[in-house]
Amino acid sequence: MQSGMDRVTGGDHPQGGVNQNRRQEVENDSLEFHFRSRQRNLASASRSAAICAS
Repeated sequence: MQSGMDRVTGGDHPQGGVNQNRRQEVENDSLEFHFRSRQRNLASASRSAAICAS
């Protein structure tokens, strides 16, 4: 099973379209991850700022 996946992700494989879709999925995931972590950082930063201000 794993070797089949490796073949699909190969760049010059006949199923290159599948590779494109998968790469797009990965990019979307990482973008969402960066967005979420930035939201978390902003939330914790504003929390600590409020603590310092009080």
